[in-house]
Amino acid sequence: MSKGWIALYRKLQDNPIWTAEPFTRGQAWVDLLLLANHSEGYFYKRGVKVDLGIGQLGRSEVELADRWSWSRNKVRKFLKDLESEQQIEQQKNSVTTVITLKNYKNHQDKESNLNSKKTTEGTTEGQQKVQQKDTYNNVNNTNNVNNLNNEGENSPTPDDSFSDEWPTGGVTIPEVLRSKDFIDAFLLYENHLISKFKDVLSPQQIQLQFLELIKLKKQGNDPVDVIRQTVRNGNKSFYALREDFNKKPQNESTTRNTKKNKRTHESILDRIN
Repeated sequence: MSKGWIALYRKLQDNPIWTAEPFTRGQAWVDLLLLANHSEGYFYKRGVKVDLGIGQLGRSEVELADRWSWSRNKVRKFLKDLESEQQIEQQKNSVTTVITLKNYKNHQDKESNLNSKKTTEGTTEGQQKVQQKDTYNNVNNTNNVNNLNNEGENSPTPDDSFSDEWPTGGVTIPEVLRSKDFIDAFLLYENHLISKFKDVLSPQQIQLQFLELIKLKKQGNDPVDVIRQTVRNGNKSFYALREDFNKKPQNESTTRNTKKNKRTHESILDRIN
């Protein structure tokens, strides 16, 4: 029997190879480990707050089937097999399924000790890169957002007439991004993800997207135009503005009313859940 263990960065999920083909059962099991929270957290779905503890994740059979390129029946059977083997527990509520990995804390304790040792030895660079875009993990990005806000020396004055809390996820909008145009554009982006990919961003994912937009802004890219470019090209990820990107004429409507966007967003959420 093999002994010992290895540390896997959650960033592995960002590699296209990870989701290039239908998952094997072993890969699906590792994916559950990667998706599970490494600290207590929560997310909102259809306006309902779902609390997650260490070693838990909130994913429906439909979401896992889409992620793993499986049928829903295959996902259901796999999860039932894991339950019968005492590997997981499932708790279904009105909006999702909370999956608990029974032995996750044992692995997490080892991971925490390893990270602590690396920090003492001054090798934290790898830890700082442990971020993922497609997870419900409770990643602590609040300090990163605040640091980037402080570094925004040339940032415009934020529009104080808008709330600093993101309307669909309880996430703080960084001051360097906060404006009516940005709120309209990002709501359109969320609607785009739901309509095209049936992908609902968790609060942690929204934070990561904000960080990416701030990074692109510091490189000279307008965040609103970056969002519009992504939606216009039918993509998921943000990237630097291309030379062939042209703004639409000012007299052409490029954003919808914020309240209308929010209603559209919520109606789409109701349809897919």
